This record gives sequence, structure tokens and C-alpha cells, in this order.
Amino acid sequence: MNSLVIPSSGKRRTLRPVERQANKEVRAHIEREKALKAMKAEKEAEEKERKERLARIEAIIEEEKATEYQAAIDREGVNNYEWCDMRSVNANFINANLMLANFNYANLECVDFTGANLRGATFEGANLKGAILNDTIMVALDYHPASATHFDNANLEGAFMRNAKIIGASFVGANLVGAHFDGAVIDYTDFTNAEMQHANMYDTTIMSSVFVNTNIHSVKFSERKVNKNEFEYPFWEHAKNKKYAEL
Repeated sequence: MNSLVIPSSGKRRTLRPVERQANKEVRAHIEREKALKAMKAEKEAEEKERKERLARIEAIIEEEKATEYQAAIDREGVNNYEWCDMRSVNANFINANLMLANFNYANLECVDFTGANLRGATFEGANLKGAILNDTIMVALDYHPASATHFDNANLEGAFMRNAKIIGASFVGANLVGAHFDGAVIDYTDFTNAEMQHANMYDTTIMSSVFVNTNIHSVKFSERKVNKNEFEYPFWEHAKNKKYAEL
């Protein structure tokens, strides 16, 4: 029989039905709270395990990609032309396989790269004034940074990139004044802080690229490929002098 001890008198009294029902409800509430906490803890443990499993899978994928790119390096060999003056030797790289090549800070003025494979090549700080890069391939495999072509802070004034495939590349801080992109396909490419005044992008397809603080004064765009309304898209809205661009 349920009883309640009353400390003040030390006497026992029998709980009334209402009190017994209240006690049952309190105990039931406590049990429900315990059950909910246990369920929550179980779900949190499952979510933690799921995230750890995904992290392991992603790590395996990244390791496989790194292995793939290392294999490409081992297979193709890395051409290192860093700081080289290629103009003085009248070099040309027509249809050359220059995957992962290093041209950082090289002098490549007017050098011909027509049809070359430039996947993963780096031209950071290089001088490519008037260089010919028509029909080149600058496509990052799976948009992976290791296979992206970089022209960060390079001088490409008046360079020719007609009909080039430029996907996942970087031209951050590059000088692209008067550069020719006629007929090129440009996607997922970063032109942040680039100088592009008077560049020619007629008949160029441009998608999902970044033009933050990019000077596009007097850039000639193709009306068929770049709709005027695209200047309101997020990747255009922070460009400089966009009102002076020519469509």
C-alpha cells in the first residue's frame, strides 16, 4: 500500500486516489523525458557516425584524386620553366602537352601555345604579353584545384585566347587589357581584381564565373552569348565600370 511519511508528525497516511494518479503522471512524465533523451542521444550518435563515415569516404576520394594527379605527373613529367626567358630562344609550344607545367614568372611574350594542353599549368606572375593561346585546353578535371590553370598576377595584355576552353581557371589580378577571347568557352573561372579594359569577348560563352572588382571598361561582349540582364547576376554585380562595357 502506498503511503507518504509526513516529517512534522511522523504519522503515515494513505494517499488519496487523486494523489496516486498525480504521482503516476509525474513518474510517466519522467520516463517519457528519459526515453526522449535516450532517443536524442541515439540520433546524435548516428549522425556523428554518419558524418565520420562521409568524412572517411571523402578522404578516400581525395586520396584517389591525389594519386591520379601524382600519376599524371609521373607519367607526363613536369616541365619547369620558372623564371625562364622563352622569348629569347624563340620558343613555341604549338600542340604541346604542358599538363602541370610551371611557367611562373617566365618571359613568354609573343610565345605561341596554339592547341596546347595547359591543364594544371601555372603562369603566376608570368609575362604573356601578346602570347598566342588560341584553341588551348585549360579545363580543370572535376574542378579540382590541382588541375586548374593559373594566371594569377600574370601580364596577358593583348594575348590571344580565341576558341580556348577555359574552365575552372584563375586570372586573379591578371592584366588582360585588350586580350582576345573570341569564341572561347569560360566557366567557373575567377577574374577577381583583373584589368580587362578593351578585352574582346565577342561570341564568347561565359557561365558561372567571378568578376569581383574586375575592370571591364569597354569590354566587347557578344549579344548572343551574354544577355544584358546577366549584368545583374551576382558574379557581375561587383565588376568595375560595367556600364561602359559594350554589348
